[in-house]
Amino acid sequence: NEIYLIRPDGTELTRLTDLAAQSRCAEKVVWSPDGKYLAFVGRNITSGQVNIMDRGLQIYVMDIENKIISTITNEQDWVVIGLDWIYVQ
Repeated sequence: NEIYLIRPDGTELTRLTDLAAQSRCAEKVVWSPDGKYLAFVGRNITSGQVNIMDRGLQIYVMDIENKIISTITNEQDWVVIGLDWIYVQ
């Protein structure tokens, strides 16, 4: 339900999110190309079950250095297939 960072050797486990407090779980997590951000889907788990058609999906972006999570979308009834980063110049 949460996002953690861990070194390849298994040390320094760091919890990045507290989504369970919001009755959400994280999925489809992707790093930004510069490694400074994570984007992920937060799924509502208040029903006690998670399935592909659950309502209340939101897309979030997390600033890794400051551990600040920003909500990018409003709750919607949609299915998110995947996330990717696109830079527009």
